Amino acid sequence: MALPDSTCPKDTQELTNLLLQDLPNYANRVLHRSKTTDLASFVQTYVIVSGQGETQPLPLRQSPSQYQAIFDETQPQIFFTTFERQYSNNKLVRFHNYNWLLLAPTEKGWRLIMSFSQLASLEPTQPNDPPLPPIDTTNGVIGQAVKLWLRDCEAGTLRKNRN
Repeated sequence: MALPDSTCPKDTQELTNLLLQDLPNYANRVLHRSKTTDLASFVQTYVIVSGQGETQPLPLRQSPSQYQAIFDETQPQIFFTTFERQYSNNKLVRFHNYNWLLLAPTEKGWRLIMSFSQLASLEPTQPNDPPLPPIDTTNGVIGQAVKLWLRDCEAGTLRKNRN
């Protein structure tokens, strides 16, 4: 029995636009499902919005790298920001993250290879603080949200009414 064709867009920019519309909802579901039962240490985090995506890839082979065997120059890449809020001890903290996704088109549809995130800023920011290094978020909130969205996209279960 043949597998049905992918229901996700083949075009990276179209896929990016659809993904980023839904990503806050998917990320918040991942966050909600992972809430701890220890309310004393509970921090409420919400992804409010994901910014417009950029699909111009970074060159991955400028110098020898541990990732050369994994990625090639044609690997689809998506860059975007997420704006988030945390509530803890009656205090609100706003921040945004830079995100980088590496995707692969396969016979069964799109797959997430890796996800990286970097904290862009906290409010209030310290002007001389160095930026934090990017971290692997493939199995974190953003990575899990992207994997769930791609699964739903391939299954054809995403909402059809879009702006």
